[in-house]
Amino acid sequence: MPEAAQIMVKLADVGKTWQNAKQIKERTRYLLEHLDIIPTDVTFRVGSEDNIRDIKAHKYLYCEESLGLTLENAMDTLYCAKKYAVRRLLKQCRHFLQENLTPEEAFTIHAKAVIWDEPKTAELAMCTLSSQTGKFFSSPSFMELPEKLLKKFLDSDELSVSENEIYQAVRKWVVKHTENNPDYGNEFKRVFSRLIYGIRLPVMKPTEIANGPAEDGILTPAELIDLYTYKFAENKPAIPFPAEERTARPEPIYVSMDLIAHFGEESEELKGGTEFDEYIFGRIRLEVRCDVAPLASKCFIFLCTDDRKFTLRYGDVEFDRRGADDDPMPEDCPKTFPLENRLLANLPGMVSFVICEEDAAPRVCELQICHDDKTANKETYGMVFAKVVSGMETLKAVDSFRDPVWNRECGHPFTESMPAVFFYFGNVSVEAESEYEQEEEL
Repeated sequence: MPEAAQIMVKLADVGKTWQNAKQIKERTRYLLEHLDIIPTDVTFRVGSEDNIRDIKAHKYLYCEESLGLTLENAMDTLYCAKKYAVRRLLKQCRHFLQENLTPEEAFTIHAKAVIWDEPKTAELAMCTLSSQTGKFFSSPSFMELPEKLLKKFLDSDELSVSENEIYQAVRKWVVKHTENNPDYGNEFKRVFSRLIYGIRLPVMKPTEIANGPAEDGILTPAELIDLYTYKFAENKPAIPFPAEERTARPEPIYVSMDLIAHFGEESEELKGGTEFDEYIFGRIRLEVRCDVAPLASKCFIFLCTDDRKFTLRYGDVEFDRRGADDDPMPEDCPKTFPLENRLLANLPGMVSFVICEEDAAPRVCELQICHDDKTANKETYGMVFAKVVSGMETLKAVDSFRDPVWNRECGHPFTESMPAVFFYFGNVSVEAESEYEQEEEL
């Protein structure tokens, strides 16, 4: 093999590993020690006129801390990171979008993700948009959509509002984009007529059609007759409007629970002890992404609402559910973890079912909250389906409380007379997103 080809093979092998090393000192040392196979792109001419040396070096992009990322610039930064193979920054952009994506920005991010071949980001954005369409309609970003993107948006089969609400939102968009035209009336109809065929008029009620497109004069008399005939006649005419009803992904659900330390004998029911028998650290709240992982979310909500016993892990701390039913799972509930598309990365604070590689039939009764220290996490292949949206400080308080006083194998490290400490969670409540938002406002 020619020498140049050998170098390229070596370089290809090197590129798979060194740029992804966790420590910056490891990556920098590798650059320094492999100048013979990693091409340099900068040459410094150093010295006086009589003694000039050429020192080859590398342009370097530091991205240990991705400060300044916003929803407005994250996709553009991702594109640059992808184009120039800055893998660490690319990963940071993806994680930032997962943690901060809102329905207001979801469609713009979805459109860019499709163009730049980021399928998981695109689908995650569409899940968010599908389950929270109303928020998108009420945001400034909807009114600023270009007409081309608005047409693409109307093609979606998954939106969580009625077709009449879609019509009214598009109407507001058209008014905004035509109201300053001197010939407003005709311009309104011209622009709206280009968008009306993406609205599923056959799904609307007759009164909604009469008070909407008929009153606005968007349809021709022939189109209006065909539309009403399609709705009521047995022999339906061909019409230019899609007639299939859209389906909506479920909205996120919020689950809250108290985290409790119990001192003394391991028991789910305190036996009339003193106030020192237990200590409530605080309350955590999980956002369950029913729109992203509906099957896993359904299993978790069933465990919560049916008073089932399950374990919640955070690092080395295991919380058992207090006072829960230990009966077998009913026949209509999955005994094993459901498989579905993995869209959420397991970042700190994310919640997943615990499935170990050796488990032949993984159960749905053990969950894990991802710890900041990845070495503290149990290695698992379970579906990520939720995240902690409030109470991380409570989890960290449990962590810092347990570390100095507890050893799972030996008990208390200072004296055998100290009581054992066991961790529980209880007072589990499940609420819809609207209830959660009302509580936040209070």
